[in-house]
Amino acid sequence: MLLDIEFGLSVFNDNMLPDNEAFIFKRNIDGTIDNTVLTSYGGAKTQGIVIPSSVITIDEMAFRANTNLTGELIIPDTVVYIKDEAFDYTYIQNVKIGNGIKTIGNLSFGYCSRLESIEIGSSINSINEMAFTNNPKLKSITINKPENSVSGAPWGATNAEIKWIG
Repeated sequence: MLLDIEFGLSVFNDNMLPDNEAFIFKRNIDGTIDNTVLTSYGGAKTQGIVIPSSVITIDEMAFRANTNLTGELIIPDTVVYIKDEAFDYTYIQNVKIGNGIKTIGNLSFGYCSRLESIEIGSSINSINEMAFTNNPKLKSITINKPENSVSGAPWGATNAEIKWIG
């Protein structure tokens, strides 16, 4: 019998890993690391987090409730999927999502009380209608696509201005 075990920041009990070991990746059935699926973060670095370029998927709840995360988050062009609740309840302020992104899941950036701006790359096809829910400081969502080419705006971000570029 195989078990699919999910864990978030709480597994570290406030013990932080060195930055070069901070990203936790999915393990394959044979025990090898699948560095294309990011499952958690336990690093000491709190600002200017850059997701590794090997990552294609940021898994559900990967950074959930990691209130040590502040400042800017950079997600590279290699990331295609941001799953449900991946960054909810964090203190990130600005997010830049690269041009490879296709899907942003439910509450991916929900309840981020300090979030002010998000820039989303040109390959985006789907943003869950609640992706940016309950972010009182979120004022700007910039999407590098033609106006209204992604349905569901403002995706739960009731105070944000949507800027379409493309």
